[in-house]
Order: sequence, then C-alpha cells, then structure tokens
Amino acid sequence: MQKLRLSRIFIVSVFLVGFACSKNAHHGSSSQSADKLPTRYSDQKWNNPILEHRLTSREVPIRNYPFAENLSDRERVDPTGFNEFITRMNASFEASNLSSAEADLVYAVIQKSDLLKNQSAATSQGEMADASLKMPMEKVKNRVALKKTGTHKAFTIFYKKFDCGWNYSNSRIELNPRDSALIKVEEIETWVARTPC
Repeated sequence: MQKLRLSRIFIVSVFLVGFACSKNAHHGSSSQSADKLPTRYSDQKWNNPILEHRLTSREVPIRNYPFAENLSDRERVDPTGFNEFITRMNASFEASNLSSAEADLVYAVIQKSDLLKNQSAATSQGEMADASLKMPMEKVKNRVALKKTGTHKAFTIFYKKFDCGWNYSNSRIELNPRDSALIKVEEIETWVARTPC
C-alpha cells in the first residue's frame, strides 16, 4: 500500500517538474521572439511555386500555341522544347514583384474564374462545375505563378491545368479590381503533355 502511495507521489512530482520546465521554456522563446517582430504580412514578398513535370510514356509533349499552321501534330511533338519551356518559365517567374497580400487578391480572382477548369471533363458531364466546387486555394497557389507587370490590373502568369493532359501556359491577364473579376486573358505560349481524353 505504501509502495503504491510512493509511486503516485513520484509520478505527480515528475509531472509538475516537467510542466514547470515547459512553461519556462515557453516564456524564454516568447521573450526572444518579442525582440524580433515579424514582418507585416502585407509587406512580405510572394514566392512563386516552381512548376515541374516529369513526362511519362503515355504523354505526348506537344507545342499547342503558337505554332505554324503548316505543321502537323506529329511535327509539333518536341520533348526537349516542352522541358525547355518549363525551365525558362520557372526562371522568368522567380521574382513575382508582388507582396503576399497582393498575390492573395490575384489568386482569389483566378479561383473565381474558369481559368483552371478542365473543359473536357465539364463538356463530357454536360455542364460546368458549380461555383461551390471551385478548386481549393492551396491548389490554385501551387499551380499558378504570378508576376506584376506595371499596374495593379495587369499581370503575366505561368500556370498548369489538367485538360486531356497537363497544359502549361504563359499568359497575360487583366483584372477589374472593382469587382474582382478576370476581364482579359491573352495566351502567349502553351505546351501540353497530351494524353487520350
């Protein structure tokens, strides 16, 4: 009986000592962090995602836009060009020229739009996806790199979406800040790792 009582006292003592140590460690770290205040979120620079692709044997890497009209689909197949385009775009979008707060606003507009929508799936289902089924913001931010090009309305983007294969596209976009809408998309260059639909 006495052994049981002693073991309980020992367990409670260990618990209290551990709790006191963790409390002191917590206070120590908070006093250190108080010396270095974090940068305001609105001032932090936005770091773009790096878009990567590893071609599989099922995929046909093809230049989708722009291309010479006299070339057949077969003549536009170019694995080297596909990989070079992705490398070139990641280098071009290394700096976004945007704060995290600005990037969030642009991503919210893109999420609301149809830019990343799989058109072939929507057509086969006979209807477009409901607004409540929009792509989660985390996915949007992982699939789109942004760059400000002068004004608060104009940007260039490098993005990927799935539509009969992975489409990688460089485009210019224009936003209407008043109603947070995407009002213009101008395709610059697009490559596709095409798969059977």
